[in-house]
Amino acid sequence: HNWVKYTFPGGLSGGFEWDDGSVWFHTQKQAVQFHEGVWIGYGPEDGFLDGEVYGLHKTSQALWFIGTHQGHHAVARYENSAWRIFTAADGLIDEVYKPRRLQRITAGVDFTFLKTVVETRDGSVWFLGKHEGDAAVCRWNGNTFKRYTTADGLVGEWAHVAHEASDGSMWFGTWQSGVSYDERGKGLYRFDGSGFTRFTKSDGLSGDL
Repeated sequence: HNWVKYTFPGGLSGGFEWDDGSVWFHTQKQAVQFHEGVWIGYGPEDGFLDGEVYGLHKTSQALWFIGTHQGHHAVARYENSAWRIFTAADGLIDEVYKPRRLQRITAGVDFTFLKTVVETRDGSVWFLGKHEGDAAVCRWNGNTFKRYTTADGLVGEWAHVAHEASDGSMWFGTWQSGVSYDERGKGLYRFDGSGFTRFTKSDGLSGDL
């Protein structure tokens, strides 16, 4: 096998193969598709985001690009060769959390659950971050978004980790930024489909998230 080096203006991040064999990346300003030996860049003139792009996630039905559009945080969804852009006006949270590079396996423990866009077994897609300055998550059901905030029982500034349990319940972790962490904004939350239950060290955890 021979290696072929490809470059693209602005550099490339991401890298997910789609069903048609194309591979998708992004720069800070574009979505980029490599298909049958050809590079294709997508910008606002194609219906894509017009601001910064800082994330790319693949789910079973679509590609999701995280960034900004018209001065607001937004996501762009690519499915069936078409773009759709969503903002908080559509039920998305204000800002999707930018995770640090924590996806790794350490001492046999898989930390790949530390993602801020998570697809569950029923095809729903969860986005983690903040809304109106506080921790929030939202669920895409294939057609619309449903947002959950501190008014629904979350505490803290950011929702930043998620995991789907075998019973279908969702578990979320939140945190509070600052020089010294605010214990009020740290904890583990179980969502059973109707509401959140919070767990902290007082419930027997070795530590709060």
